[in-house]
Amino acid sequence: PGATLAYTLLFNTLGENLLLRKVKNGYGHKTEWQYKLMTEPSPTYMRTTVSAHPVNIVQSPLYLVSNFLRENELTTRYEYRNMKLHKSGRGQLGFGKITKYSFSTNLYEDQEFETDATTYIHMPKYVRFRQNSTVLQLKTFTNALQQLNTGNYEKIMYHRVSNTLDDNIMEGRMITNSHEVDDYGN
Repeated sequence: PGATLAYTLLFNTLGENLLLRKVKNGYGHKTEWQYKLMTEPSPTYMRTTVSAHPVNIVQSPLYLVSNFLRENELTTRYEYRNMKLHKSGRGQLGFGKITKYSFSTNLYEDQEFETDATTYIHMPKYVRFRQNSTVLQLKTFTNALQQLNTGNYEKIMYHRVSNTLDDNIMEGRMITNSHEVDDYGN
């Protein structure tokens, strides 16, 4: 009687205990992931542009995969640019750019994304393969938004790629693909 009930909540400061670090397969081969916080000064994450309401470019204390190792050998490094956050309820939209560098092939893979200014749907813009500054292959996406015909009065928009242009500079060929989608998304 007359006792006060108290709760003590303990938080893991940086939440590292939930990150996948190492995995061994059935043959004993080890795969390892290394992480960095977006807020750490490093080339893993950079905020390079400013944005307008309701989308913000943020730098919050979230973990990002910085390196990928196989059998204790660094194989891939990741770099991220401009995390987009919708402040009016749509949450994280994605990164403006992701770069992956492969140490075994000495190749960079750049993926750039764009966000529609009306629906805030995040879409791929291009994928570029390069060796240092020499572009080897460029795949460009032409994006379209299409309204899904549900028969009701609701407005459901979805993203579709209407065209892709694959420019393989090393082989000297260019391939254009057109993608047709009906009113039902097929």
